[in-house]
Amino acid sequence: MLGEPIEIRAYERYASSVRYAPDPRSQLAVSAGGTGLLRLWMVPTWQPARMLTGHRHAVNGLVISSDGRQVVSGSTDGTLRVWSLVPPERELAVFEGHKKTVAGVALSPDDRLLASASYDATVRLWDLESHEELLRFKPGKRNMTAVAFSLDGKKLLGGELGEELYVWDVASGDESARLGGHEQAVSSLTFTPEFGQVPGQLLVADTASVALRSFPGLEELWRWQSPQKGVFSYRCLSRWPPASRGWRPPSLATRGGERRTAA
Repeated sequence: MLGEPIEIRAYERYASSVRYAPDPRSQLAVSAGGTGLLRLWMVPTWQPARMLTGHRHAVNGLVISSDGRQVVSGSTDGTLRVWSLVPPERELAVFEGHKKTVAGVALSPDDRLLASASYDATVRLWDLESHEELLRFKPGKRNMTAVAFSLDGKKLLGGELGEELYVWDVASGDESARLGGHEQAVSSLTFTPEFGQVPGQLLVADTASVALRSFPGLEELWRWQSPQKGVFSYRCLSRWPPASRGWRPPSLATRGGERRTAA
């Protein structure tokens, strides 16, 4: 069961992302927002632990490595930055190449590949260790707004401002699927975990709703219409059981309203 929401005013402008370390024993969460700062928090008390500085403008996306030792951020300044979460917390690397805002970031399941979505209309695939750009996808002229890896790491998904969702093969770089029909710009992509015989499924948020889709078939299974001005980010908890009775949607952050996270 989810507890009562905790409201934390951490940023003067807005909060864009909150990510928990994969191992709950670390009791660590990372947040980002409009000021360009990354804030580290101790959970469940939500006491501030540290601030990481380096970005010149807003941070729009965060992803924590599967071992919880690193976090990657993408910013309006066009860069991606890799930070150590192991004391002393510090900046490890800067990825440059995007010409405009980086709106979304994702790590492959083995933490070897980094993907980024940008307003320069590209999704780029990087080698996390060598910092080399491996592939560049430019399906059109619209801003790319979200990115995610499939659970097996073989597919890369990108969402755009023009209501399209793209699926590419990571090994070949070929486009394997394309899906339209979203009401607004795709703002967030994430997969539900696998539970026994229940396969992971794809959650697609646009600025009007959230849809649950099968993968790789992309059949729409369920849709939730946002009562707020728009769905900005949508994440699944690792212990969330999609097949359980009494299911409730995970917490979400909405643009134009208060950001809240369930305790």
